[in-house]
Amino acid sequence: MDRLVLLKLVHWMQEEFLVSDIQFGFMVGKSSVDQMCRLMNDLESKKGKAGFLLSIDLKGGYDRVDNVKL
Repeated sequence: MDRLVLLKLVHWMQEEFLVSDIQFGFMVGKSSVDQMCRLMNDLESKKGKAGFLLSIDLKGGYDRVDNVKL
């Protein structure tokens, strides 16, 4: 049941453009490999130009969230 609700919610969010097309985490049919391929393509197309990459690891970032309040 929870999985069905999640799938319907994500589908609705995509239809309403509430999810960016570059969102890969927790998206059906997208993976970290897809994200890496996109990154490599972006870097290749900008060859010779300055740029930056920011990577943030949120491991444990939500461990203290009160699930009851959610």
